[in-house]
Amino acid sequence: MYGYHNRIARVNLTRGRATYEELPDEIIEKFIGGKGLGYYLIYREVPPGTDPLSPANKFVFAPGGMTGLVPGSSKVIAVSKSPETRLISDSSGGDAFGPKLKGHFDALIIEGRSEEPVYLYVHDGEVEILPAGHLWGRGNYEVAKELWREHPKASMALIGPAGERLCRIANVIYDTERASGRGGLGSRPREQKGQGRCRRARSETQGCQSGGIPEAVAGLL
Repeated sequence: MYGYHNRIARVNLTRGRATYEELPDEIIEKFIGGKGLGYYLIYREVPPGTDPLSPANKFVFAPGGMTGLVPGSSKVIAVSKSPETRLISDSSGGDAFGPKLKGHFDALIIEGRSEEPVYLYVHDGEVEILPAGHLWGRGNYEVAKELWREHPKASMALIGPAGERLCRIANVIYDTERASGRGGLGSRPREQKGQGRCRRARSETQGCQSGGIPEAVAGLL
């Protein structure tokens, strides 16, 4: 489908590995955009009654349907069961994180729990799980500066000290300037021992490659 890769990345932190799944057009058409797809995935995979801060909960990043296709469209939607409300919650964030993630996958599912702090590095259509012990306990600006030294072209999502301390109103911070601030979702990656996620830009999305923005828009409506 125009504007989509028909591909999801799933990272299981307990097993320490990433797998990749096909996303059918039928699901994309029924659950439009980052919010629709994110809610579909959490509803399908997280049973009712799941403790938001347990390994059974999952965390989804899903870029918006038009993200990266239209100038000014840059949103990514974070979706998980909220530690604040104990309901499925979503929160949007801006900056370059959404378009860069959209260059690789239509959604990123994070599940399980790592024994040690890690961060995810997305590049060339793959996800690497890398050690983050040297980043733990440091503020977002410090962590971003360190990660940009290692990955100069990356965009990132960070949880910061509030997330590390399981604060129930913790934000997910994108590139130090934007945030997914609703629902306390920043504490969920910490419970998984995830410090941050880095995305490096890749090629344009399918819609732009296949004929530009008008065709991409038509494919989504």
